[in-house]
Amino acid sequence: MKINLREQDIEYRIEKGIAQGIEQGVMQGTNETTLKMIRAMKDDGLAKAQIVRLVAQSRQISEAEAQRYYQMAIAG
Repeated sequence: MKINLREQDIEYRIEKGIAQGIEQGVMQGTNETTLKMIRAMKDDGLAKAQIVRLVAQSRQISEAEAQRYYQMAIAG
């Protein structure tokens, strides 16, 4: 059965929307996990510099970005 162009476009947009939603959900989960990890390391007595370095290494992000995560974790 042939699908007209309008139906193909609708199907494409739905698939794209689902993919974007999944990607956003994964990113949100990763961010929440990172914040929890930072709080746990702080509770265990690790120094700020150690935490930032470990987060940067484990997430493969810059130390500046890891520093932002640290600030968010401490503030929230």
